[in-house]
Amino acid sequence: LGQYIKDQTKLRSLKEIYGHPDNIDVWVGSLLEEKVDGGRVGPTTQCLLVEQFKRLRDGDRFWYENPSVLTSAQLAQMKQVTLSRIICDNADDIRRVPHNAFMNTDPKKFVGCQHVPRISFNPWTDCEEEEEIPISFSRQRRDTSSKSETKFKQRRKDNAEPLKKASLLKTIKNLEERIEELEGTCSKTEKKEDYDEQAVCIDFNGQVRIDKEVWSHPFNSEENKCAQCTCKDQDIQCILVQCKTD
Repeated sequence: LGQYIKDQTKLRSLKEIYGHPDNIDVWVGSLLEEKVDGGRVGPTTQCLLVEQFKRLRDGDRFWYENPSVLTSAQLAQMKQVTLSRIICDNADDIRRVPHNAFMNTDPKKFVGCQHVPRISFNPWTDCEEEEEIPISFSRQRRDTSSKSETKFKQRRKDNAEPLKKASLLKTIKNLEERIEELEGTCSKTEKKEDYDEQAVCIDFNGQVRIDKEVWSHPFNSEENKCAQCTCKDQDIQCILVQCKTD
């Protein structure tokens, strides 16, 4: 235990409280351990973190480094993505960033966003030889200086006009389509209403029958028997009668 915790006072306290190294709480013991070279935790915590994240990676079948997820060209592009590149593409009015955004870097050593590697989407296209259109920024940046506030508002107003016009044209088109749909529905309803004034029943053969119309058809279950049906109030009523012979 002395190779992990070199402070003798801490060792004596642990011995008084826990008695044996096997009884030491893992959280307490890991906090008291000497930090590993280049790290901020002791060897026990390091082991736990490495093992946990390794299992999370190996147990994820969609992990981007698995052979079946991405092609080698796609994987090479994915590995070029950095936090510095993400900041360049999404932050407001940021033109220079540290090469490694996770490190505390002197601002004098910042690099321009144009020098930070950018992902290419060619490996995701059907034809990798297709010419890629460069895009300076993934979204429109907002100028944060107070002097450009009026200019920004004017630009936003100018950008809004085409959007309003496009939205208005789309609304008009939707309304025209809806009108055509309603006109078609009304036309069908009018035809149905005109039709229903004369025909209010549909017999078993799909034939239209008007109100109070009487018709007969052979009834197969008994000889010389026919079903005599009447259309009355949109309802068909049938009775068995003797078939008429011609």
